[in-house]
Amino acid sequence: MSVSASANRGLFSGVANIVRFNPGFFIVGAVFGVMGCVGLFLFADQLPSGVGGVAWITWGIGVWWIFASLLASWWIYDLSALYRWDWLAKRMGADSRRLVVAHAGFDEVTGSLRQRFPSLEITPVDFHDAGRMTELSILRARRLCPPLPGTLPVGLDPWRLPVVPDAIVFPLSAHEWRLPEERIRLLSCAKEALAPDGSIYLLEHLRDFWNLLVFGPGFFHFHSRATWERDWKAAGLECVERFRVAGFLGGFVLQPSQERKDS
Repeated sequence: MSVSASANRGLFSGVANIVRFNPGFFIVGAVFGVMGCVGLFLFADQLPSGVGGVAWITWGIGVWWIFASLLASWWIYDLSALYRWDWLAKRMGADSRRLVVAHAGFDEVTGSLRQRFPSLEITPVDFHDAGRMTELSILRARRLCPPLPGTLPVGLDPWRLPVVPDAIVFPLSAHEWRLPEERIRLLSCAKEALAPDGSIYLLEHLRDFWNLLVFGPGFFHFHSRATWERDWKAAGLECVERFRVAGFLGGFVLQPSQERKDS
């Protein structure tokens, strides 16, 4: 994906990526929807009393989650203000000069950030670990949209960056480290690379009611707000602001904790 491709988003770019990176889920969902509907119409009246109603409810919930996840993804990634970056502009300091975008191998934001903030020096870093991040959706994303030229590989060891950033953004990426100790180490690396008065902007889906409502069992891929809070505290960070983006995304402005600064 070139800078221009990542910057010039179409009306269905985000939801199309969801389908491209997870085709098996939607193929199975479509088969379930069609075959389930046909089967219930033909045989529901032959099922024991009450079982047919439960089967229709189960089918309806499954179909709802398929369509609701697509509609929610379309709203979040294509129709909302997420990639207009106003939520970031209002929180970054006016004297910010250097921004790091930390992603897990799929970077669809650096281009639009460079357009939105032309005066910033923006550096993308890639913390993908092929040995531990083995989900097929990640592998497809990296194959179809390789990292931009100039992207720096980083990981859970101290980041060796050519600049000291005023801000580090994790755009729906940090959750790809599945173990708490991995996320704590990741946030610790970001904290150590950050300018003393800088901020980390963590944006994530949350394991909450609203994401369960539209993503169904998929919400188990997300982490709860309490989980993130434990992680950033263990990394020596504190949250100075919480906010929501597009209704479904939780945003957190993190800074080195005052206790660590004073110690």
